[in-house]
Amino acid sequence: IICAIIASIFLYANVLVNPIQVGAKPILTKPAYAKIQKIVKENPNKLWIGVGNLVIPNFVLAAGARTLNSVNYIPNKKLWDVLDPSGKAWQETNRYAHILMLLDNVEKLYRIATPDSIHIHLNHERLRKLNVNYVASLNDVGEEWKDILQLQYHEGNFFIYKVIK
Repeated sequence: IICAIIASIFLYANVLVNPIQVGAKPILTKPAYAKIQKIVKENPNKLWIGVGNLVIPNFVLAAGARTLNSVNYIPNKKLWDVLDPSGKAWQETNRYAHILMLLDNVEKLYRIATPDSIHIHLNHERLRKLNVNYVASLNDVGEEWKDILQLQYHEGNFFIYKVIK
């Protein structure tokens, strides 16, 4: 009887909450998605990063932008060659990983948070070295970044900045 009750609860929940019925509409209808697509259409070869969490770079990637950080199935040697010309970091970061980029002035270049998650700390110099054109974030970057990042779009909690070269 208990197994039948549990099975009926799971069946009922699956009927009510079916992600296939929702589809991609929650992503495609976001104004930020349309803004990213507009910028990409005007500047298709520009490079983007998403900062602050793991969702943003994947959202930017889904909108069609060339995105430096997201899930790296194949390690990005070019990224690490720019950030660490000595090649020392490559020995630890040469793996499948979710790449989270953070805008901060931490001296340490990166931290391996979990076996499949690498946090890269970007200061002004590192951000410029990457030759990134746009930064997407769920937070305002703060006054310390206004000399290098120019706000292009803001709605709700989504921000797009253009990197000032």
